[in-house]
Amino acid sequence: MTNGTYNIEVRSLGGLTPAQEAAFASAADRWSQLISADVPRFRLNGEVVDDLLIFARGAALDGPSGTLGQAGPRQIRPDSLLPAVGLMEFDTADLARMELDGSLENVCFHEMGHVCGLGTLWGEDFMGLLVGAETANPVFTGENAMSEFAALIEADDPTPVPVENRGGPGTRDGHWREFVFANELMTGFLNPGANPVSRVTAAALQDMGYQVNFDA
Repeated sequence: MTNGTYNIEVRSLGGLTPAQEAAFASAADRWSQLISADVPRFRLNGEVVDDLLIFARGAALDGPSGTLGQAGPRQIRPDSLLPAVGLMEFDTADLARMELDGSLENVCFHEMGHVCGLGTLWGEDFMGLLVGAETANPVFTGENAMSEFAALIEADDPTPVPVENRGGPGTRDGHWREFVFANELMTGFLNPGANPVSRVTAAALQDMGYQVNFDA
């Protein structure tokens, strides 16, 4: 049975300390507050997934202070394209430092957003919400996010949301534009201190097919 709320199960594949696993659990709780309702169950090798199963591990990626983590969906629901199973990997060369400087939970929260589909399922091969990929001005064109962005910049009409146009394949076209959004959680660059979630991010989830709680 489902319980009417969005449930994320994080299943460790190793390479994580108990404190690091707790940061994953905390990030999962935060997304479960933002996404406010169940999505259809998914069957994985005889197991029922309600609503998202994430495999997480610490792994050797590119050494200290490079790529902190990488994440994305691995199986999606064929009708809605909403993720059912995902993978999150964090560089073991950075995990202890992120835990010490207090950034680990924000990085977990950010990467879990990608598993939920933010930035990873926007393209024309999936949800068709990204226009201008690999150009100088990629934008997100979901109706709700455009309305929230217009409110943010005090524009009269819904306005396409600027998507990152710099960086490599793991950064550009999959995040909000840092130059515009600064320390917002779903830009491609981690900022010191708070990295809050904007109403634009919540609205993008809504455009993707989730029910969301804007008060969260």
